[in-house]
Amino acid sequence: IAEVAVNKGARVKQGDVIARIALNDREAHLDEARALVRQRQIEYDAARQLRDKGYRAETHFAAAEAQLDSAKAMVKQMEVEIGRTVLRAPFDALVDDRMVELGEYVDGGTEIALLVDEHPFLVVAQVSEQDVTRLRPGGEGFAVLFDGQTVQGRIRYIAATAQPDTRTFRVELEVDNSARRLRDGVTAEIH
Repeated sequence: IAEVAVNKGARVKQGDVIARIALNDREAHLDEARALVRQRQIEYDAARQLRDKGYRAETHFAAAEAQLDSAKAMVKQMEVEIGRTVLRAPFDALVDDRMVELGEYVDGGTEIALLVDEHPFLVVAQVSEQDVTRLRPGGEGFAVLFDGQTVQGRIRYIAATAQPDTRTFRVELEVDNSARRLRDGVTAEIH
């Protein structure tokens, strides 16, 4: 990790830099790939001229064209790899945790930060098979939180299949959290 741009508790906007991974030799590989494209372009142009004059077989021209395409693909691959060294927030969020520190080594798939999308929030419940038939997506509902606060919302999702061990169905009530007062993981009762 070459740069850590956020701390726990920070709010980020979509596109904000979270961290940067060191480029190491990626730029050198990109330069090498671009040089190979220039070489393959010269070879391709020469092969085309020879083919057009009848001095070279179509197969030689096709091989030069394939090598040029391959070299261009290597440039694109290196550009994508370099682009992946800048880790950005995919949405507006709260940085709830940061798992890396400056100088730490990371591999692909390493968790960098835990981002929480605070608005809207979901209140999730498991509903019995007797009650689930009375619910419809888009229907209104409310939840009473552990502290007695009541929040209004709409049913966003009703599972099509039951949990095998409890025979209950997941139901998600989407509620407004634009004031950012709700917290993830608190106990609630859905109505």
